Amino acid sequence: MLEILENMDKMTEGGLIVILDMSLALISVVANLVVITSLREWDGLLNVTYSFLVANLCAANLISAVFVKSISVVRNGYAVASNSTNSEVAFCSIQSLGHRSTLAVYPWTLFFMCWILFAHVYTKQFDSGSTESNLNLENIEQDDKEEMEAGMLEKGILGTIWSFCFGFGFFGETCEIRENPFSKSGLASSLVLYVLPVLFGPLLAGFSAFCCNVCKCAKSCCCCCCGAEEPDALNYHGSPRIQVLSRDSSSLHISPELSQRSSLRHGNKTPSSIRETSHVWHCFCIFLLTIILTFVMAMGQLVSEILDLSLLYYILLKCVVGTVHHLFIPLALLVSYRGLRLSAKVVFLRGGTIQNKSKQLALKQVKKELGIIHE
Repeated sequence: MLEILENMDKMTEGGLIVILDMSLALISVVANLVVITSLREWDGLLNVTYSFLVANLCAANLISAVFVKSISVVRNGYAVASNSTNSEVAFCSIQSLGHRSTLAVYPWTLFFMCWILFAHVYTKQFDSGSTESNLNLENIEQDDKEEMEAGMLEKGILGTIWSFCFGFGFFGETCEIRENPFSKSGLASSLVLYVLPVLFGPLLAGFSAFCCNVCKCAKSCCCCCCGAEEPDALNYHGSPRIQVLSRDSSSLHISPELSQRSSLRHGNKTPSSIRETSHVWHCFCIFLLTIILTFVMAMGQLVSEILDLSLLYYILLKCVVGTVHHLFIPLALLVSYRGLRLSAKVVFLRGGTIQNKSKQLALKQVKKELGIIHE
């Protein structure tokens, strides 16, 4: 294989780069569309804010794969064909701006995902009301409105991410393909794209979660030694939002987690085991996204610049392997969440999403089943 690549002329090498880059972009577009479409059908993620952050990741990948890649494939192919790292093609500055901006969205979205997960798990809100029934119809109506549109928190987070990343895109606007990772601009890029978001995101959030678990275990040991009873965990809402209503308005669907809480009252499961089961896949997803970010930054920003490679292998490593997060991010989401995979399967078999879904009909049916309203 290496002999075949070495025997190619420059025009053939440029064509190979274009084919590989476009193929990766096409597959990435399909994979990200699958995730975004599935999120419309399945609202079983942590909460609305977390769902918007996941959708923001896929949206940034779509923008990069559709608009940025359409320029970069020409730029990279021309660079290999002309054997030059400075390709003054049309819209070169736009491609550089778009690439840096959409790439910066990834680590900072991951940063917010970590702390949204941490806050959701370790911030418990005490419910002073009755715990005999988990079907609070006012909360159902509030969740329905919450799912339809983004609130001020979601708009603020997404606006902050995109404003900061768009400003960062102007920082290194250049048509030069090679970038010295140890220059001032290279170090600043590594700091913004990897060091700060990973250090204060997954690492700090993970350490904080570990400290909270240690404190919780110490508190439990003290309660056991003193003979005091811990508060009833049913009064806390630290687990993901209960999905009471089905997406399909024609039928009533009680979520599995509601059945778990019902069985909890009979002593079948412990509250801690339910919470760990609920959040372990969120932690696994963030772990996968962190590994993908590390791999992309290592290949695209460090290894490709340090190694003394020919231009063909340099472009392959930096511009093709260094952008595989467009494909790996949606794959990591599908691997992490079984509900998302099942939703994607349903959407594929049905041939699309249901555009006109009415949750009010499902809510009315719940009230009718509970005897609140009569025909």
